[in-house]
Amino acid sequence: QIVLAHPYNERPHGHWNTLELICWKNHALHLVNGQINMVVLNSGYLDEEGNFRPLSSGRLTLQSEGAEIFFKDIAYRELGEIPKALRPYLP
Repeated sequence: QIVLAHPYNERPHGHWNTLELICWKNHALHLVNGQINMVVLNSGYLDEEGNFRPLSSGRLTLQSEGAEIFFKDIAYRELGEIPKALRPYLP
């Protein structure tokens, strides 16, 4: 698994932030306020037998680390092809 993290892109306390999460197979691109914040490539886990299993489906969980958080206008859609924003990071 490869995770490339970028600078802190959040707005000041009390202002709304926009998060866009683009997932394709077992890769993910996180954008905070329109700027790439993190790239996750080849995410997966080891099963009971020690085999690598790509993490390509499951639940999406939204959380905050250490502070109260509010969410609004949550939407999702399925993608039919590799998103343009994710292409530079994939072979």
